[in-house]
Amino acid sequence: MVPVVQQELDAQPHLRSVLLCGIETHACIQTTALDLLDQGLQVHVVVDACTSRSQVERLVALARMRQSGAFLSTSEGLIIQLLGDASHPQFKKSSGYRS
Repeated sequence: MVPVVQQELDAQPHLRSVLLCGIETHACIQTTALDLLDQGLQVHVVVDACTSRSQVERLVALARMRQSGAFLSTSEGLIIQLLGDASHPQFKKSSGYRS
C-alpha cells in the first residue's frame, strides 16, 4: 500500500468502502484494490474512469479484481447509488434524464 493512502485509511478508522479510479488499471488500481480488500474494505472500481495502455491488461485486471471481491460499476451507476433513489433532487440531473 502506498504510504499516503495507508495514512488516510488510518485517519478514518470507520471507513468501510472505497471508490477507485485512475490510470494503469492492471498496475496501480489492481494493486491498491487487492490491498484494500485484504484490509477488509469494500472496493468499488469505477470502470469507465480506469484505463491502461493495453485494453487486454485493463480487462484482465478488472476480471481479477471482480474475482477477488471488488465491485465493478460505472460512474453514473455509482452516482445514482450514492443518491439513494429517484426522489433525490439531483437524480434527474445526474442520470442524464430530461423532464
